[in-house]
Amino acid sequence: MAFTVPDIDGLIDYTVGEIHGRVTRRTPVRTGRAQAAWQRADRTITNDTPYIGYLENGTSEIRPYAMVRTTLAETSSIIADYLSRNKGAKP
Repeated sequence: MAFTVPDIDGLIDYTVGEIHGRVTRRTPVRTGRAQAAWQRADRTITNDTPYIGYLENGTSEIRPYAMVRTTLAETSSIIADYLSRNKGAKP
């Protein structure tokens, strides 16, 4: 069975939702501003906090938190989870 358009949409929506949730949870909280700034619009995830790059990549004075990199490395397991929950859908 091939993916149908709704199956692909479901997979993408699930994956983007999981990535959004995981990145948000992994964002360090001091004031909560950076964590609260994660926004999901359709299939795009953004954060307009001016220092979000410093949190992700670190600086000479702070370690990198790598919220995005760590989560993106989990993408294949997120997809596998969706497929196992939706056994009728096969790639």
